[in-house]
Amino acid sequence: SAEFPGQTRILIPMVSSTDEINEVKKEIENVRHRLVENDIQPDEDIPVGMMVEIPSAAIQAPYFAKEVDFFSIGTNDLTQYLLAVDRGNARLSGRYDQRHPVLWRIINHVVKAADDQDIPVSVCGELASYPVAAACLVGMGIPTLSMSPVSIPQVKRVLTERTLEEMQMLANQVMGCDQLDEVRTLFDNWNS
Repeated sequence: SAEFPGQTRILIPMVSSTDEINEVKKEIENVRHRLVENDIQPDEDIPVGMMVEIPSAAIQAPYFAKEVDFFSIGTNDLTQYLLAVDRGNARLSGRYDQRHPVLWRIINHVVKAADDQDIPVSVCGELASYPVAAACLVGMGIPTLSMSPVSIPQVKRVLTERTLEEMQMLANQVMGCDQLDEVRTLFDNWNS
C-alpha cells in the first residue's frame, strides 16, 4: 500500500460477527504502527470489507454495513450454507442450485443494506459466470462481478446486448418467484 496508494483493499472472509471485524481492524492498526516504526509509510486509508458468505452474516448485513467499507457476496458458500447442501457430496450436489429464490432474496437484502450505508457491493463466485444470472445481479444494482476468465465473453455479450432496464425487470421478476422452477423457467425464457 505504501508503493501503490489507493490500490489496496482488505477483504475479510467467513465473517460471522462484528467482533471479528473489530479484531481485524485492531490488527491492521498494529501492523500499520509497526511499519511506521520501521520507516515504511503505508496508505493511511485502506478500505476494509467483508465476504458475505454465511447466512447469519447476510441476514445481519444492515449491521455489518455500518462496520465495513464494502461487501463482496460469496455466492458459492452462501448457496451451500443457505440450502444446507454440500456441493462436493455427489449424493447431495444435485440439490445445489444457485437459481433458488432464497438465494436471490438474501442477495437483494445484502444489496439494500449496502445501499442504505452507501457502500459498494460485488459478487464473487460461480453465479456471476452464468450470463442470465449476471444480468440479474446487475439488474439488482451490483456493478462488479468476479468470474473465471473463460466466462467473460459470454457474460459480456449478454450484458451489452440487453439494457439496464431489461436487467432490472428480470431482477424484479426473480424477486417475485417463490419456487425454484419459476426462476429456472424465467432464466431459460430470458436467455432465448
